[in-house]
Amino acid sequence: MVNKLLKNGYLYKGKHEGWYAVSDEAFYANNQVHEVVDEKTGEKVMVSIESGQRVEWTAEENYKFKLSAFDDRLLEWIDQNPNAIVPNNRKNEVTSWIKAGLADLSVSRLRSRLDWGIPVPNDPEHTIYVWLDALTNYLTATGYPWDKDSKNKDFFPPDVQVVGKDIIRYIKTCI
Repeated sequence: MVNKLLKNGYLYKGKHEGWYAVSDEAFYANNQVHEVVDEKTGEKVMVSIESGQRVEWTAEENYKFKLSAFDDRLLEWIDQNPNAIVPNNRKNEVTSWIKAGLADLSVSRLRSRLDWGIPVPNDPEHTIYVWLDALTNYLTATGYPWDKDSKNKDFFPPDVQVVGKDIIRYIKTCI
């Protein structure tokens, strides 16, 4: 699957930077962090609003998924499937994210920092992880890559998916 995404231009190597929390293994946007005073040291530090974990500005080379290429297709799909995202306020939230412009998504980490996950084909310095390796697992459980006569391809995508709001913007993009 990774090779197919690379071949079709949906994965590329690029610079990724942002506020990074090691304990969360997550990057956060500027509006997802704020400054606090460390009670023990009196030092001003940045922390994730969601988790309260300390973040550091990090820049590194990662493989990125070209999420920005799917704005129009996602809006069209949501329009054609009005009950796909519920409740309605979440659908409105998702469509506003898309209309604001989706940023490409980092899908790898340097293997020196994160040695679990799927090695990037032909690039042993990088590891694919989190949602892209999970999606690969879901697909391969149905027999992916499917041949043209495979009935297993009917198992994906599922009829119903329960997805947390922090990951909803990435699910339909890959299908």
